[in-house]
Amino acid sequence: MWINTFESETTTGFPHLITFYEPLPTSAPWEAYPYCCYIRTVIFYKPPFPGNLEIIDQIETQWDLLGERYTDQIEGWAALAPFVYHEGQVYELCSGQVIWRNGQWVMKRGSRRVREDDRRWPFITVPEGVE
Repeated sequence: MWINTFESETTTGFPHLITFYEPLPTSAPWEAYPYCCYIRTVIFYKPPFPGNLEIIDQIETQWDLLGERYTDQIEGWAALAPFVYHEGQVYELCSGQVIWRNGQWVMKRGSRRVREDDRRWPFITVPEGVE
């Protein structure tokens, strides 16, 4: 489980949905074409794209949608979940998109709060030392 340190905002009218903005450590200009691949990799291509595949930068994100193992029970891929602890609540990442925001590249991640009746709660442990 990750502990959120990124900027976030709640979706208007949907308090159980929240968006996290992970700043990406790149100097790629706003004209670049971001391409997400593998699990955490973002490659920024020089325009025009497609055609000229000149790489400007290649970075790794801190979070991914594969997540971490939340249970030792054998459940295959279903035992992996991208949980985030934020302001006393646990959220699960649902999507990701690289966007240009406020003069920098960020990974915009949609998430939903894990409900109290979710069957995974007995296995979810909140990180120690957080409020």
